[in-house]
Amino acid sequence: MNFPPMFSPSIQLSADAALRSLADLEASLLRLQRQKLQLEQQEKALMQAMGQASQHHLNGLIAEAGLAPEVLEDLVRRTVSSSVRKTKVDASKLAQPFVRKAALKYRHPDEPALVWSGRGKTPVWIKALETQGRLQEALIHAQDDDEDDNLES
Repeated sequence: MNFPPMFSPSIQLSADAALRSLADLEASLLRLQRQKLQLEQQEKALMQAMGQASQHHLNGLIAEAGLAPEVLEDLVRRTVSSSVRKTKVDASKLAQPFVRKAALKYRHPDEPALVWSGRGKTPVWIKALETQGRLQEALIHAQDDDEDDNLES
């Protein structure tokens, strides 16, 4: 490429060198892209060959052990399906409301949201009321329990 005479020869040489460098870079890029494609194809072929070799080796081990491949396939299928069954969540149980299994026996006199059925580990607030001598205040009477049933329905 020739520049008008107003540019000095050194600028023209620099521009020509830059164009040659750009052309060289484009050629290198094209060559690297082809090389990448070839490597990807080689990798795919190698992975397929490794898979086939692994399968062949596995079949040899199964034959040495005297096991039928069908039996192992069935065993794997049952194992996988049972593990899937264990992880599934039953949607019908999610839709059901919470059902209290034991009747409530204690309700905190100052914090009515704190309740305890008397089963399991003793809550800290029960222990605190017990040390204060106020445990009788927390005891739920049969009449209070009936009122709770009316509120829940």
